[in-house]
Amino acid sequence: MDNNEVQIRDSLAEIYDEQYENLHGYWHGWVEKRMVLNLLQPQLTDIILDAGCGVGRYAIDLANKVKIVYACDFSSRSIEILKDKSLIVFSFVHDLNEPIPLASLDKVLCIQVLQHMQNPLLALCYLYECLKVNGSCIVTVYNEYTLSLSGKKVQKQGKFPSGIQYYRYNPQELRKLFEDCGFKKIEIYGCVNVSFYYLLGKLKL
Repeated sequence: MDNNEVQIRDSLAEIYDEQYENLHGYWHGWVEKRMVLNLLQPQLTDIILDAGCGVGRYAIDLANKVKIVYACDFSSRSIEILKDKSLIVFSFVHDLNEPIPLASLDKVLCIQVLQHMQNPLLALCYLYECLKVNGSCIVTVYNEYTLSLSGKKVQKQGKFPSGIQYYRYNPQELRKLFEDCGFKKIEIYGCVNVSFYYLLGKLKL
């Protein structure tokens, strides 16, 4: 666990939702969430884990669509906020670099998390281990081919001014990551790859 990143995440937890929309624009989050939920196909019998849940952007929406939603994050402040938001999401503090104390899950979500991890392979393997046979895992990561507002490719890896590290994947890297963890059926889709969603989010419609 990167204690410095935990402290950063804790300090930003109160404003995370607002900051995310200001950074990416409203339509970025709108498109991402609808694509993820379309792929997830939540069922009333599903038991789901939102791994790296933050303050519950996905977990809260899923709580009324499935049987059980578990949600974990290494930021204790984020989990405190999520607990205040929802009593029906089973949320707990957990570092994804350690085994997950759950088993036989139908589906796992891991949204905008792996790109910030020093050992994403280990985390993804732990997610794989807690799935039932034929379970599914939906992951979103930064895309190497994302364009900036100027139309240029963004930097592949580095650190944000906040100190949080990031890495942008290409499809080949992402496929190998899943294969190395044991996943068999792997599908990769584009989602929100250009920054005009930021501009759209500033328009009053």
